[in-house]
Amino acid sequence: MKVRSYILVGLVVVWFLFLMSDLVGIHYPQIVENQPLKSPIRVIRIEGNNLELEDGRTLSLNDPSRESWSEVLRQSENMVDVEESDSGSVAVYARQDGWVCGTPWAQPIRIPLIRDTVYKNRRELVGIGKVSRGSSQQDAAADTDKPRR
Repeated sequence: MKVRSYILVGLVVVWFLFLMSDLVGIHYPQIVENQPLKSPIRVIRIEGNNLELEDGRTLSLNDPSRESWSEVLRQSENMVDVEESDSGSVAVYARQDGWVCGTPWAQPIRIPLIRDTVYKNRRELVGIGKVSRGSSQQDAAADTDKPRR
């Protein structure tokens, strides 16, 4: 009986040493193709640094160094998030494709016991600017709903 308990303790110690030495891994990745945009809206036209949105707004962005808005929007399937601030400026976010490095799961012995969920895509700020057209039409429509005195 004593020999069996010594063998069992020895196996537990060896197993613990393997886990601590990164020779044996018990985690595995589950890569998720995600949509990180919070409230996406479609861009229907691009003219220089102006983006025309599906809801009628036109955004004039302050990034003359950007060479190709079409490539940024292609990755995002022409969908963007627009966040307006109190000062009247807007921040435009797009989904950017990412990749997952496999280094954290690169042990010689892999026993897949614990799943690590890894999100592939990210939400990235692609421009800051202002609404140049469309907001006055929306404001006029909102004014017609107000009762007159």
